[in-house]
Amino acid sequence: MENVIVNIEQCGKTDYTGMMETYSILEVMRARMVDLEQMLAHVMEMEAKTGKQAWILYVMDITGLQYNKKLYDLVTGSMKSLADFMADHYVEMIKYFVPVCVPSFATALYVVVRPLLPEKTREKVRLIGETNWRDDVLQYAVHSSLPSIWNNEDHTFGGFIELPVSYPTDGYYSAKNHSVIKNAQTINVPYGKIHVVTKFIKQGGTLKWWVRGNRNFGFGVFYSDEEQVSDFFIAKQVSPCFPCMPGPTLVPMEDEVIVKKDAYYHIWVSNEKSWWRSLEVQLLVESK
Repeated sequence: MENVIVNIEQCGKTDYTGMMETYSILEVMRARMVDLEQMLAHVMEMEAKTGKQAWILYVMDITGLQYNKKLYDLVTGSMKSLADFMADHYVEMIKYFVPVCVPSFATALYVVVRPLLPEKTREKVRLIGETNWRDDVLQYAVHSSLPSIWNNEDHTFGGFIELPVSYPTDGYYSAKNHSVIKNAQTINVPYGKIHVVTKFIKQGGTLKWWVRGNRNFGFGVFYSDEEQVSDFFIAKQVSPCFPCMPGPTLVPMEDEVIVKKDAYYHIWVSNEKSWWRSLEVQLLVESK
């Protein structure tokens, strides 16, 4: 394929469980945004050189993936939240998502979760199974752009990638015996409703928050010139907004930002996607 940059993600060997037990989804998203912005920069650079549309070929190496109890929760929970964010903001630069060496159980799992994926993402997925996958992937990329860790007697690939490392369990948030942060409020949000904390903060001030929930919920931080906001999805974001995050929260989301302009700042907690269950969150919002 012409004007395609190959990105390899070692999904089968990456310790996603450890990652989500160690860092909040907000921290993971920040790291992911760095990767995505770098990809976008490479695409724009190639387009400037060639004068043609460029793309990312997102190859997902499933080698080593093991079925366990947490896999389904990851795929339908935190990983889905990340996929939704990517679909909202970056999917247009992806030519195809190409999972390779996909075991039969993962294919079956994909059939289950496929309806949950954004439509634009679903249309770009090209699964390659465990049989002859090294040959099949060559219809999308050349040998030199694929990793040498795939080499065997019949195939020689020229690319280099570093192997992922596992997260130590003593670094898990749950292993540190944290309690609810001091002064945090426990708030019950009825099904179908939202809870918003609004503060007016002047330029140079700070906004700090800490939040965790007992089940799935949406979360975002926004600012506006007016105190009342009718639609937060068209408001300006202070940090990435997640309409639905998996719960209960493994690692609380906490952050502190320096305010760049006089405005009303809104901490948005949503239980709108729930049809009958209330949401309980522990929330602390401070400003200076």
